[in-house]
Amino acid sequence: ARLRWLILAFSLGNRITHVMIWALTPILIYAGVPLTIVAAGWVLNTFAQVIGAMIARKIARRLKKWQRFALPSLAVILVLMVMSINLSIFTVWLYAVLGLAHGWNSSVLLPMVQNVIPANIQATALSVADTFSRIIYVPLVWIIGSAGSSDIRFSMVATVIIFLPLILLTAKKLKNLEIE
Repeated sequence: ARLRWLILAFSLGNRITHVMIWALTPILIYAGVPLTIVAAGWVLNTFAQVIGAMIARKIARRLKKWQRFALPSLAVILVLMVMSINLSIFTVWLYAVLGLAHGWNSSVLLPMVQNVIPANIQATALSVADTFSRIIYVPLVWIIGSAGSSDIRFSMVATVIIFLPLILLTAKKLKNLEIE
C-alpha cells in the first residue's frame, strides 16, 4: 500500500507544476510584464528550480515523507489561489514558487519511491511510476489548458480544484502509513 501512495505522491508532485508550465508566458503578459522581459521569467523559473533542489537537499531529510510531499504541493496551491484572485505585476513573482516546488519535487519524490522498492524490481516499478505520471498528465493538461483558454486565471483555479483534494488525501494516507 505504501508504494502505491508514494507513486501517487510522485506523480502528483511532478505534475502539479508541469500542468502549469505552459502558462508562464500568458501569466506574465496578463500581469503586465513587458514582452521584452518575459524571457527573463523563464530564466528565473529555471533558477528557482535549482534553488528548490538545493533547499530540499538541506532540509528534506528532517521531514517525514508526507511532509516532503505536502509542503511544496500546498505551497503551489496557495500561490495559484492568490494569483487566480489577484494576478498583477505585484503578484506574478509568486510564480517562482512553482519553480522552487518543481526543483524540490524533482530531487525528493523519486528517491522516496526508490527507497521502498526492492532492488530486483526497481527498473520496472520506476517505469510504472513514470508511466502513471504521464497518463494522468495528458488529460489534466488538456482540462487545465481548456479552462484557461478564455482567462488564464481559470487554469489556476482548475489546477487548485483538481489537485487540492488529491494532495490532501495522499498526504493523509502517507501520514497514516508512517504511523503504522
